[in-house]
Amino acid sequence: SYMAGLALGGYLFGKLIDRRDDQLKIYGLLIIGAGVYAVILPFFLKAVSPLYSLIYRGFGVNFAVLSIFRFIISLTLLIIPTTLMGGTLPTLTRFMTRQSATVRINLGRLYSLNTFGAVLGCFLSAFFFLPFFGMIKTILIAATIDILAGFIAIILYRETLKAETEVIHYADEKNIH
Repeated sequence: SYMAGLALGGYLFGKLIDRRDDQLKIYGLLIIGAGVYAVILPFFLKAVSPLYSLIYRGFGVNFAVLSIFRFIISLTLLIIPTTLMGGTLPTLTRFMTRQSATVRINLGRLYSLNTFGAVLGCFLSAFFFLPFFGMIKTILIAATIDILAGFIAIILYRETLKAETEVIHYADEKNIH
């Protein structure tokens, strides 16, 4: 479910983002969406728990059938946030290639930072946040970090847009083309 959503997000947003000039804003919206979904996901899980119990009672301990239903439920619940997460890397990649002449170096840094952030997040969650704060508070911490990062990206986008507009106005005033 997780990998399917990442692949779908990479594919969909990879195609969409090439036609846009607001990649940083889109990135911010994607991670805000993933963060907000992380907050409401426990409620969705609680809501589908009776469904899973019903399936279990209907099919007993048939591992194959239960696994199929578990996958369908997981895919249904996780396809939205994982698609949003999958869209972040192509969106940032497009932003970085638009902004810089040193594309390979920046993309390498971006990919390594993205991977390092994922590893660090897994490590901190497993060995620090979950033991000390529990599941719900850990989810809220991660969601808060995502949402804050999203707002920072949107603010940076607006500042970049404002700076570009000022340069264009200055060039028009000075007749520089």
